[in-house]
Amino acid sequence: DGRYFDQNGTTMVTVQNTELPPLQPSLLMYDDDPEHVTADGVLFRGTVTDAQPVRLYYYHDDTDDPRQLVVVLQNPNDAPASVQLTDASAGPNMDVMTVGQSLSKRFLAAKSAQESVVVDLPQNQPYLVTNLTMTSRQLIAGTADVRILSGGPVQVTVLAVTPGVDPQTLLSGPVLPGDGHRRTGVFSIAGIGNDRLT
Repeated sequence: DGRYFDQNGTTMVTVQNTELPPLQPSLLMYDDDPEHVTADGVLFRGTVTDAQPVRLYYYHDDTDDPRQLVVVLQNPNDAPASVQLTDASAGPNMDVMTVGQSLSKRFLAAKSAQESVVVDLPQNQPYLVTNLTMTSRQLIAGTADVRILSGGPVQVTVLAVTPGVDPQTLLSGPVLPGDGHRRTGVFSIAGIGNDRLT
């Protein structure tokens, strides 16, 4: 149709492998309220400090209008920050079990291989961790472990955004009201899930 043409080329990418200790979050940022997204805006906002790595878990489904689920890291400080990030997401899909199984498989595979990226965050330049579109009755879930390596603190925000709207215009807005489930908050998970059998 004249809009595309075949092209061959080479792209050079520089990859630096950095050895870091295992990322073990001590806080859980849990985001599932409102579960059903009906409007654009902030679904969750939390702060990551250098003292406590976090695990963000988010789960939302869409009502009628198409929306993007966007996860953003932002450095509000004068000095640059650097973070270690391991993340996975699943969906969009209408089947809750499929999304949950896919997310668990992807995230645990990355964690067991200690796969992560180091992201440099200049002041007030948002870094998009996730940007997925869901339509009516579809859902998206995701998990991200975040540890500050230098600088900080760093803000993590989960947004619902209508396609075509710039997510940055919603970052400083208020958190949308919940739907009554109260499945949201920040919780200590230090030592959770560790037990011994003699």
